[in-house]
Amino acid sequence: MAEDDREIFRLWKIRQNAFQMCRDRGFLVTSYELDQSFEDFVRQYGDRPSEGKPARSDLSFLVSHEEDAAENLFVYFADERKVGIKTIKNVCLRLQSENMSRAIMIVQEPMTAIARHSVADLSPKYKLEQFLEAELMVNIIRHELVPRHVIMSSKEKDELLDRYKIKEHQLPRIQSTDPVARYYGVVRGQLYLFSFYFKGSQFYGKEKCKGRIYVVTGANSGIGKEIVRELNYRGAVVYMACRSMEKGYSAINDLVKLGCSADRLHILELDQSSFESVKAFVDKLNNLTNKLDGIVLNAGVMYVPRYQLTKDGHEYIWQVNYLSTVLLCESLIPLLEKCRDEGRVVIISSNAHLWINDLNIHSIDRRNYWSSVKAYGRSKLAQVMYTVARSAMLRREGYLVTINACHPGVVNTPLFRQVPILGNSTFQSVIAPFAWYFLKNAKDGAQTPLYCLLSKELGSVSGKYFCEMKQAEVNPLVENSEARQALFEYSLEACNLFKDEKAVLSED
Repeated sequence: MAEDDREIFRLWKIRQNAFQMCRDRGFLVTSYELDQSFEDFVRQYGDRPSEGKPARSDLSFLVSHEEDAAENLFVYFADERKVGIKTIKNVCLRLQSENMSRAIMIVQEPMTAIARHSVADLSPKYKLEQFLEAELMVNIIRHELVPRHVIMSSKEKDELLDRYKIKEHQLPRIQSTDPVARYYGVVRGQLYLFSFYFKGSQFYGKEKCKGRIYVVTGANSGIGKEIVRELNYRGAVVYMACRSMEKGYSAINDLVKLGCSADRLHILELDQSSFESVKAFVDKLNNLTNKLDGIVLNAGVMYVPRYQLTKDGHEYIWQVNYLSTVLLCESLIPLLEKCRDEGRVVIISSNAHLWINDLNIHSIDRRNYWSSVKAYGRSKLAQVMYTVARSAMLRREGYLVTINACHPGVVNTPLFRQVPILGNSTFQSVIAPFAWYFLKNAKDGAQTPLYCLLSKELGSVSGKYFCEMKQAEVNPLVENSEARQALFEYSLEACNLFKDEKAVLSED
């Protein structure tokens, strides 16, 4: 009995890691397969492996590649303790009947010498990879000491070689037996890059989102798009707030190619430089849903070349990054209050707020107070101050809604490339390899926001600022309760939001 318990848990863990490996190779794996709980696994396959319930072969599966549906991969769990010629032939017959050429064999013990030779003889007609069950008890690329690896396409490889005027033989080599090379199934001649220190903390929580509804702003690119992707994988319905419908539809096309379900992705137009657009977005959303489980306020701008006011009369960066964020949050809190457990607000801020030593709300819209560098930092400081202030009020009002802010890291996204020199094509070509190594990609940047939005560890945690999935220090100005109160009252007035009860404005 105890042996069966241990064995069925091992089989569940091995199969989950096999699915994850296929997904990391670019094959389509459903969120149910990837996140199947141990209890669901037992209900589906049984809990008596010693009696063939399940037989290992029952756990075999077939996946198709996300970019080429004709490219299939058969993952076979071998029943035999030691695989021989007969099993190899049976796998090849299955490949032939399915018109496939690739398979992964997951075996209990190393193959016999004759079986290994037969696998080599079958190449290149059939490519059979072998993994021991013990190797798939852990996912090696999820370890914090393993660098992020990215496999380059043939086109990307050719472009890189041409850009730096080098030949393939001048690149450093890696053995095909390297554990990461085997995990990704790379072949001779493929090129992959890796970065180490700047991947950042990764969110591996298995929280499911089926039946949940979220709003993500800035959803058509960068971090926002990656957050939408992950929420969709987990079963959520996502309302994507995008600057234009065209960009939104383009993003959905990209996401569908990556295995997302289009029927749970909805586009709404939102321009945060216009209060009118924000209010129209809220009205449309209220007509589409009567509750929300979470909102990610991600949209923003990092740099504008010159001082400018919006048609609402506010400095451009200040309105886009801060005032419209407040207007959205205040307008959507009533929908969050109706969710089935705890509604969550996540504001994507930045460590740039730490550099600011002043925030004058009476001068924030004036030309003589504006600075192309400080404008961004001030807007991010205000976001953190608002987060702390609003959290206290939500607790006082008794609502099951939390609000936290976070720093996603320095991410190589369109927002980062708004800085003038970084937008220069010549400069981009020069710094490309360094940017890849030293900056996070959008997926890495989405990890801390996802942690704040989904993690069970943060149940009831509110009014905090997170960096790398840990609570982080904030600017000393954030600790000034009078300044927070003044900012909040100013914000409601600037956004034309009025409360019937003045007491609601107090944090205490």
